[in-house]
Amino acid sequence: MSGEQFQKIITEYNPVPSCIIDKDGRIVCANSNMSQVFLYDDIEGTSFFALTGIKYDALVSSIESGEDLIIERNDRKFKILVNKISDNNSEEALLILFID
Repeated sequence: MSGEQFQKIITEYNPVPSCIIDKDGRIVCANSNMSQVFLYDDIEGTSFFALTGIKYDALVSSIESGEDLIIERNDRKFKILVNKISDNNSEEALLILFID
């Protein structure tokens, strides 16, 4: 599956708020359900840290330790689930899911 196909699945078919961030912590793509988490319309290209206060290294650490990351936005609490992914160019990225 190509990186573009994977991004399309995330943005069009995933029912939970989710996004992909690159190794620099920038949001590469996000689905429309992200409006449940953030009030901003276009968050692609934005720093994940600027939106959440959570650094890329903390996200990677949560994968390794199994530690739960929680944020509160819009009077809701979201558990952040993180998975490492990579595209055809071996660029590492993270898939972030926000579970209410």
